[in-house]
Amino acid sequence: MGSITPAIYAIPPLIGVAAYLALHNLWIWLGRRSEPLHLWISVWCANSLLYLTSHYVQIASALPEHVVLGGRLAWTSAIVLIVMTIGLSHALVGVRLPRRLIWPVGILNAGLLLLVWLTSAIVTDRAYVRTDLLGYQYGAPVAGPLLPLLVPYILGVFAYAWRTLGRGEMDARERRAIRAGFAVYIVSWKNRFWGVGETDPDTIFYTEDGKVYQWPNQIPIYPVGQEANGLVAFAARKD
Repeated sequence: MGSITPAIYAIPPLIGVAAYLALHNLWIWLGRRSEPLHLWISVWCANSLLYLTSHYVQIASALPEHVVLGGRLAWTSAIVLIVMTIGLSHALVGVRLPRRLIWPVGILNAGLLLLVWLTSAIVTDRAYVRTDLLGYQYGAPVAGPLLPLLVPYILGVFAYAWRTLGRGEMDARERRAIRAGFAVYIVSWKNRFWGVGETDPDTIFYTEDGKVYQWPNQIPIYPVGQEANGLVAFAARKD
């Protein structure tokens, strides 16, 4: 592979920050157990630590088995994030998680974790070399055949969290600020996600083939800066 990506030096401090925030919010929750928000934030930060660790494992070693391990850790983090998104959205609006939702999601995610670690359905045992936007190379696992099937599940969780945040009793400005973190136009097409964020409405970002958690590619929408809204919709079309 080529030269080492600078991310290998940036990730360890970020791991430290995530660990501190996880422990800090856990400490706050231990003193305020009637307020579950800090517990969910703590678990969210701990899951972020897991994702950062997975990426560090991928870029710090050229061994295929380490790359595959990093990929499995990354998808473990992604599956846990599904639960975190649902739980945090309920905590932000002060609504308890319904049991009829907890059990199906928990069972489904447990099954997905078994597929990640015991089979090649989501992450295979093979690795390849990929190049990022800065020209640095690192190893990445080859996606399994069932990975595209997670796309509707992830979109469904996103829609549920968005709807939950809209039903909460909170100030309108606070609701808009929280929803801004979710506010993107996003579609699935040709085994990729394509999306536009709130901060850069003149650029389409899209994932690698079959990798819904990595967005290294972008396409500018011309004429850039002509008006404030930028791209406002995606339309379906034939190939």
